[in-house]
Amino acid sequence: MAHVAYQLLRDKMRRTREAISLRVAQNLSLAMGQAVTQFTNDQGRVMYLHRSARYPKKWQLTWCDNRGPSGHTEFDDQEEAIRSASGEFTKSGPPYGSRDYKVTETRP
Repeated sequence: MAHVAYQLLRDKMRRTREAISLRVAQNLSLAMGQAVTQFTNDQGRVMYLHRSARYPKKWQLTWCDNRGPSGHTEFDDQEEAIRSASGEFTKSGPPYGSRDYKVTETRP
């Protein structure tokens, strides 16, 4: 019985990793090289990726709630920020987004 439960859990984790990898690839293909990227999830939550105003060489991921911007974090490069927004652990730590966040708008 424990073996079956372990296999089910392992399969679920594999499917989750595959879903995250697919979302990361999709978001990277749409967002890399763009000046501003909007990410939206199924619940309508929004994050924006743009250059940091405080640290010009860094990228800032800003998340918003129904009242406007509610927080942000900075990344050394654009790719790391996109990966984090898409649900992948990065060198900066746990993701700030999830596989539910997809690119919904970009501006060059």
